[in-house]
Amino acid sequence: MIEILHGVSGKKVNFTLSDGGELGKCMCSCEADYLLIEELDCPLPFYEGMIRAALNYAAQNGLDRALFKLPEEQTAALKSRGFPITEGQIESIAAFFATKHCTG
Repeated sequence: MIEILHGVSGKKVNFTLSDGGELGKCMCSCEADYLLIEELDCPLPFYEGMIRAALNYAAQNGLDRALFKLPEEQTAALKSRGFPITEGQIESIAAFFATKHCTG
């Protein structure tokens, strides 16, 4: 079974994609009022799940904005999957979750 696990160390939050062993990761930092997504290292089909996990974590911890410090090709892939990234950020995580639901 594939699962996304997370670990927190100070301001750092790391998400690990696992199926008994590590399949990928997403490295983030919680800043004053936003989540900084610094690294996304996983197969393309898992991008959406990893970023949704990170955004959900941010929302549950009172952060409503996300900044992406990812390569342009990763940002473009996320945009093509419906993430409203403008100028390297999502302005409202709450608005994203209010309008973007899992499509099964």
